Amino acid sequence: MVKYPIAYNPIIEYYNKMESGKIVEGFKVKRIYKKLVDNIYEQNSPFEYRPERANHALEFVENYCKHSKGKWGGKSIELELWHKGLIASAFGFVSKSDGTRKLAHYLFYYIN
Repeated sequence: MVKYPIAYNPIIEYYNKMESGKIVEGFKVKRIYKKLVDNIYEQNSPFEYRPERANHALEFVENYCKHSKGKWGGKSIELELWHKGLIASAFGFVSKSDGTRKLAHYLFYYIN
């Protein structure tokens, strides 16, 4: 079973790797992750980042979701860092007042 420590933050990890050059991404992706990192440390925002919420979503995917067909069929999904950053950004930011997610809908296109 995959279990992340409470201090684990894939958004910051992904951004730091982009900044150091270990991961190469386009300007728009860097700009988005810069904004996400700024939002994590923003004190006056109506939203806050809760790592336990983000990590719960990551753990759910890696522990319970399986590939459905093909050569990976039936095997557990292992998330890449960019997957983790994306999922953490969707599930980790919540309202300080009532705990609802900042993003109610999240649309993701992946073209291979």
